[in-house]
Amino acid sequence: MARFQSSSPCTSFEREPRTRVLVRDRPSEKAGFHRFSIVVWSIWLVPYFTGAIGAMTA
Repeated sequence: MARFQSSSPCTSFEREPRTRVLVRDRPSEKAGFHRFSIVVWSIWLVPYFTGAIGAMTA
């Protein structure tokens, strides 16, 4: 039985919002996922702050 009920067909967004890493609860996988997320956030934040600073100085 699905946790979230919807009238639309089941999509991946309607399942429990957890990653495989959290479900398995393996410390090595959590460490790798943490490193990966730090890299992704860094890649996202550099252009974000560059644009914000550029807009304030222009």
